[in-house]
Amino acid sequence: MSMTNQNKIPPKKALVTGASGRLGVAAIEKFLAAGWEFVGVSHRKPSSRGGLKEESNET
Repeated sequence: MSMTNQNKIPPKKALVTGASGRLGVAAIEKFLAAGWEFVGVSHRKPSSRGGLKEESNET
């Protein structure tokens, strides 16, 4: 194994519950600023945010 592969740090990932609430939005902003990957989960429809992808499982 090469030294390059051993030194790779996997990306930091987070799951944010309540992503459309005040705390969730604040957490998402901090994770984005720090370069984290994240998934946000919420019962309410999120407000429009640039650069974020919204997915819904509503039927």
